Amino acid sequence: MYFCPSCNIELIKNTNPFGIYWSCPICTGKAISLSVIRQAIPEPIVGDFWRKVTSEVHPQKKACPACKKLMSEAPIAIDNEVLEYLDICRTCFFVWFDSDELEALPHVEIPEEVIETLPYEVRLAIAEYNIERIATLREKEIEAEQVKKEIAIDILVVSVVLFVLFK
Repeated sequence: MYFCPSCNIELIKNTNPFGIYWSCPICTGKAISLSVIRQAIPEPIVGDFWRKVTSEVHPQKKACPACKKLMSEAPIAIDNEVLEYLDICRTCFFVWFDSDELEALPHVEIPEEVIETLPYEVRLAIAEYNIERIATLREKEIEAEQVKKEIAIDILVVSVVLFVLFK
C-alpha cells in the first residue's frame, strides 16, 4: 500500500499506456516509478534530472509513498530553464508529481502506426489518457484566462479609485 506524501491517504492504482502509477484522490498527485517515467518523458530530460538527483544535494521534504524515506526535491529543466521541482526517492526510484506537475513536462508521443497494432483495450487506455491530458490543459487555459480577467477588473477598480481620490 502506498500513501500520499501530502495528504497521507492511500493512493489509488492506475494504468496508462506507459505503465502503472498511483494517484491521490484528494490532491491529484501521482507516484510513478522511474522506469515508467523513462517511457513517457523524453530521455534527455529524464537523464539530466537523474544526474542532478544523484550528483547534487537537494532539500528533502516529503516522505516516499513506498518506503517512507525522505525524497530529494530536485529541479527538472529543459535548456537550463527549470520547469518543475520534483520529489524523487533515491532508494526505490519513485517520483512524486504534485498536481499538474506531470502535465507540465513534455511527453513522448506514440506513433499512430504503433497504436493501430495494439489490442483494443490498450488503444482505449491511450485514448482515455489523451482525453484526460487535453481536459487538464484546457482547464489550465480557462483558469489563466479567468485570472487575466480578474487582474484587468482589479486594475480598472484601482484606476477609478485613484481617479476619484486625485481628481
